[in-house]
Amino acid sequence: MKEISEIKQELEFAAEVMRGLPPVKVQGFGRSWPDFVQQEAQNEAGEQVFCRPSGADIERMDQILGWLRPLNAGETRLVWQRANHVPWKKLCDEFKVHRSKLSEKYNIALAKVQVCAGEAECR
Repeated sequence: MKEISEIKQELEFAAEVMRGLPPVKVQGFGRSWPDFVQQEAQNEAGEQVFCRPSGADIERMDQILGWLRPLNAGETRLVWQRANHVPWKKLCDEFKVHRSKLSEKYNIALAKVQVCAGEAECR
């Protein structure tokens, strides 16, 4: 069975891969600004340019996201936002609960994920 710290790292990896995927765009609409010029501007501004994730990374991300199936919508949102490093204060405002209660809910959700991560196939 995986440790909670390993599960947190895996969820953070999945969130990082998700950020590296290209954005979903509406077909037929383009921009007039060329890609290479925009990337140069981003590099000069000091922004980090992400490499596209590999197929193996995407498969691993899909497997990790499968661990979230036993969670309800609120638990999934909490776990995913923590994987994306959303601050506790912002989450407390969103969920309308105190930090200690939210942390308790987070730990319970991670325990559910831990059980699911240990199984070969999660329902």
